[in-house]
Amino acid sequence: MTQTPTFGRKEVAYASPSFTASGCTGGPTHVWFANKATQRAVVSAPLDERPLTADQSAHIDTIPTANPDGSDPAPWIGLSCLIEGSTRSSIAETLSRYVDRHEIMRSIFDTDEFDGTARSLLPIGTAAFEPLELGELTSQENFNRLSRHLAREARCTSWPYAGFATIETNKGTFLFAAFDHMVFDGYSLYISLDEFPRLHAGVLAGDSAPAPALSHADFAHVEHNLATALGADSPELATWKNALNERRELPGLPRQAGIRDGERHPHEFISIPLLDGAESAQVKERFRDRDVSTGFGFLSVLLGNAASLEADRSINFLVSTHNRPSPAWGESIGWFAGVVPMSLCVAENASGHATYEELKEQWQVSQFASVLRMPDAARRLSATIEPALVVSYMEGRHAPGAEHWERNRAKALLGPTPPSSQIHLWINSMPNGTFLEVRFPNTRRCREWILSIAAQTRETLIGIGTRTHEFDECPEDIPCK
Repeated sequence: MTQTPTFGRKEVAYASPSFTASGCTGGPTHVWFANKATQRAVVSAPLDERPLTADQSAHIDTIPTANPDGSDPAPWIGLSCLIEGSTRSSIAETLSRYVDRHEIMRSIFDTDEFDGTARSLLPIGTAAFEPLELGELTSQENFNRLSRHLAREARCTSWPYAGFATIETNKGTFLFAAFDHMVFDGYSLYISLDEFPRLHAGVLAGDSAPAPALSHADFAHVEHNLATALGADSPELATWKNALNERRELPGLPRQAGIRDGERHPHEFISIPLLDGAESAQVKERFRDRDVSTGFGFLSVLLGNAASLEADRSINFLVSTHNRPSPAWGESIGWFAGVVPMSLCVAENASGHATYEELKEQWQVSQFASVLRMPDAARRLSATIEPALVVSYMEGRHAPGAEHWERNRAKALLGPTPPSSQIHLWINSMPNGTFLEVRFPNTRRCREWILSIAAQTRETLIGIGTRTHEFDECPEDIPCK
């Protein structure tokens, strides 16, 4: 349901990125599965000795108990997009090319004889898909069927850890794809929004399949070796150790969010527009003029406003690290993203630039700790390390094909999430504007907190863009003790 909070004098609508009935249309519907030859190949796929990341290993250990149809679902991340001029065979070939291009999609994870996890790998050219026809359904019927199908298939318990479906309309075929986090992160979503239509266009044109993207498994191997080489006195481990409280835990949520540690609340996803396209361009230009990193410029405004609501004007949080080693990995999907712990304390009279500089300085020290994934850091420190507040900045224009998203009617979709006390805040810079994407425990106080910091963040950003807010000036910069 769309709601309209008031940000200053301007009303701004926000909606949920969750997969809902409004995201479906009526029409002939198919769900897609690997064919029998592919299923046989999965069983006999050759072993691959490259290790998993610590996040992947921990994920496999915990998620199989989740119930996709009940109160403890396995969350998924996915998308929908328009595929024009399709046939059943062209869709099948598009799915095969996608799996061939990304080695993580050909990886099979099983428990070995030592109760660990072993990887097998399907050779390129092995995966083939076929449709199961569900008939011509209404939008609500399609939502009900697709919800169950995507939740069952996008799980880490069986290959391909992803679900696919199509709905045929007079505008073209809408492809729905959902993935378990095991093989897919937020930037993987950005990459895939245009890749599916682009691969399909190549199929129709008779083009050869594109070359494989760089492998997530190679990245995991390098990360494993780097993490293994770190000793007990490494700066990377010290970053995690210094973030723990007296109970050897990460601090919980900001008090003003109204959620106590350990509480479990149903979660809601909302997308709050902060700036339109023109306003976003103004703010980014202002940041460039002041030699301010765009991502940390936005995050410093968001986090500075959140910290200013606290009695001690400080907050603790995890920052998402995208972790792709270089631009050469910019077309690779997989679970690259990690997190590092940080904190921010904002003096009452501190300028926006002072807040930015503190955040940037901490990042320059903390960013390297991402080589130690949370489960690995927790094991080494004999500590409880669970997410509370997680923040991220995503820049859509860097993704290949971002300029085609609107034409392809591309949308991000998120599956249901188990109850918890976590809050995730993403500043999402898209071609049409900047949005605050939020997953949060759905209580009245927490919602009010979210809307309050969103309104303050929008007001501050508008002031920066129109130069009515002096980002780099203040009466006095007071060090935060």
